[in-house]
Amino acid sequence: MAMNTTVAARSPRALLITLGLGTFTVSIAATTVVPVLPVLQQHFGVTAGDTAWLVTAYFLVASTATPVLGRLGDMKGKRPVLIGALVLFLVGSLVCAVAPNLALQIFGRALQGFGGAVFPLAYGIVRDELPVARIPNAIGFLAATPAVGGALGLPLGGFIAEHAPVAIIFVAQSTLAITALTAAWITLPGSRFRASGRVDIVGAIVFTVGFGLPLLAVSRAVSWGWGSPTTLGCFLVGAALLAGWAWLELRTTDPLVNIRTFIRRPVLLTNLTTAVAGFGLFGSFILLPQLAQVPESSGYGLGLAASAAGLLLVPNALVNAATSGMSGRVIGRWGARTPLLVGCSIAVAAFVLLSVAHGGAWLLVLWSCVLAVGVGLSYPAMPTLILGAVEQHESSEASGVNTIMRNAGAAAGSALAGSIIAAHTLPSGLPTERGFSIAFLVAALASALAVAIGVWIPRERPVPEPGTPVRAG
Repeated sequence: MAMNTTVAARSPRALLITLGLGTFTVSIAATTVVPVLPVLQQHFGVTAGDTAWLVTAYFLVASTATPVLGRLGDMKGKRPVLIGALVLFLVGSLVCAVAPNLALQIFGRALQGFGGAVFPLAYGIVRDELPVARIPNAIGFLAATPAVGGALGLPLGGFIAEHAPVAIIFVAQSTLAITALTAAWITLPGSRFRASGRVDIVGAIVFTVGFGLPLLAVSRAVSWGWGSPTTLGCFLVGAALLAGWAWLELRTTDPLVNIRTFIRRPVLLTNLTTAVAGFGLFGSFILLPQLAQVPESSGYGLGLAASAAGLLLVPNALVNAATSGMSGRVIGRWGARTPLLVGCSIAVAAFVLLSVAHGGAWLLVLWSCVLAVGVGLSYPAMPTLILGAVEQHESSEASGVNTIMRNAGAAAGSALAGSIIAAHTLPSGLPTERGFSIAFLVAALASALAVAIGVWIPRERPVPEPGTPVRAG
């Protein structure tokens, strides 16, 4: 362990590249499958609702496993848990590549979802191993990968859907996972800071079911109906289980999540802001390609193929990556709250502009790049605020909760965007322009709500040096 720590200390750039490769691998897998769902529907002879489980299963496992593995990483060491998460992701990718039926492919996607734990573990490793002065830039680099990977995954999946077998997607994901695993094995140090206690298995099970049911309802609401007994039942049972889980955690010696930490003002408000901001961002990933693929005969669509429509998001990914690096420098100088508020405000403007002016490819690219500036500024600020508000031994656990808040917002945003479009569809099957305008305005309102919540986040202290206690706030 001492040898690994020395290697990391001498090669912080190698450490960061390794972590970035892991988070990018997981991020691109989240959206690459979306354009190929119609192809898989025809291949397996199933309905669109059936293939949607390929997305739902991934997000369900990614969201519910993240805090569990984050807590395990804080206790047993972040390096072995991160490597384990990547191994499960690799196995899932291989299963998907050879799956002879949809059920097995859904199982493979669920295994891939365990890779979601890479994010909080990576943030925890950054806090443990890098000098405080380098943490904001490092977090900015890692925080860019969900948006960059998500944006690049759509055109890649669209291109493969049109020109190659779908299995190529999962072969490519397996290759990325093997590369990330090799780099992690060589580069990652052993953990110097570990939490004491045991794994709260009962709390993990109750949380998984309690959080998973509402997330399942949100993900499937378009096909089930928002007011259906199944959807409402999932919400009600999930809420009851989560309330019971919180009661249980407050009375457990070694809880899965320290509830007292997460109800502190800076942590609670940052997590709420993250969820609301994620609501708008991932809804746009669905809306922009859909809008571009509407036939020109509609009077507003561009009539692009899936791969060409996905390419509209490539400039978004590049701008996002560049802005995230700038966000790290802003955080280092003025703190994380400033870029969070500025970024969410820019997102409001971008969504409003998308709502009222989307009559050409250049406009979609332009406004999506404005949105990328907002996302690139705000997303790195969120985990930075969390890391600055919790103890060293809680870093991966706290980042894990922040990650699932982003995933929950993303799932809700995507589902609501789909519902709005479905509710504004002509008898011919074409969505109306009004539906897209309303959906973009809803995303703008979500970003405005993120600003309204974010202004109440206390001005943060810098991320403390390793071993420094964090005062309650």
